[in-house]
Amino acid sequence: MPYYHEETAAERSLRKELDRRGLDYRQSMMLCGREIDFFFPRHLLAVEIDGFFHCSRNARQRDMIKESILDGQGIHMVRFNNQDILSDTRACGQRIADYIRTRDRNLRRAAIVALEPPLRAGLLAWVKRNGFQRHPEGD
Repeated sequence: MPYYHEETAAERSLRKELDRRGLDYRQSMMLCGREIDFFFPRHLLAVEIDGFFHCSRNARQRDMIKESILDGQGIHMVRFNNQDILSDTRACGQRIADYIRTRDRNLRRAAIVALEPPLRAGLLAWVKRNGFQRHPEGD
């Protein structure tokens, strides 16, 4: 997998937790011209880990733009800061797993048959073509 920046301690810690839970994700990938720390293609979930850099006004504005672009494609974003991850990695992993479980349940209940944004439709087709399987923890 390509890395667009060196993996931070918080990213490494979360990666190990996600692997432990058996969740399917991609790390450090470009989506809509923006780098995403972790992406769960089957669930259309982006996870960002914000370090000190994200405290500046310009960085916050760029983060809001990134989130808006992804939201327009039906991709939800969850943010953690480095300290959240480093102080309680398991709780952050649980929050991600809970989100995935809730989203899947809600989508099944709703049986959504709405027009989808093009990126979302393409991502779902890509996931289907590549045969990603749901892990027991992801249900």
